[in-house]
Amino acid sequence: MHLAQSIEPGAEAPDFELPNANQSSGSRTMSLSDVMGENGAILFFTCNHCPYVVGSEPRIEKAAERARLSLIHISEPTRQ
Repeated sequence: MHLAQSIEPGAEAPDFELPNANQSSGSRTMSLSDVMGENGAILFFTCNHCPYVVGSEPRIEKAAERARLSLIHISEPTRQ
């Protein structure tokens, strides 16, 4: 069994690898180092059939655009 690892806010995240639900964008698995941008990364773990997530998509897209302008990479590994 793999135990969850916790880190403090502001600490550097350890590299990790997860299955890529959107294989048309990237490889079969994605790691934090795969998606890290020049100034960091923001990961959204979402579920595309959840009505709250669906309703939040416009806000997520606006946040993503602001982040991209700051050279922060955006990834949604669970979005299909």
